[in-house]
Amino acid sequence: MSIGDANYSPILLLPSSLLSPICQKSRRDVGNFDKEFTKMAVELTPTDKLFIMNLDQTEFQGFSYTNPEFIIQV
Repeated sequence: MSIGDANYSPILLLPSSLLSPICQKSRRDVGNFDKEFTKMAVELTPTDKLFIMNLDQTEFQGFSYTNPEFIIQV
């Protein structure tokens, strides 16, 4: 078999029979999670503002990233 065969994953180059049977139908698909878990209320962890202010950010100087999925065309 070769990479071009339909039975191979183009990403992992593994036979499709070895890939996980669990796959999302969409980004919001939670069908593979237990319903007891998905019905739980969301609890966000509060941020420690003093800790955040004291983080060394020099490693990220000049770096920027915009997720292309969240760009709104005007």
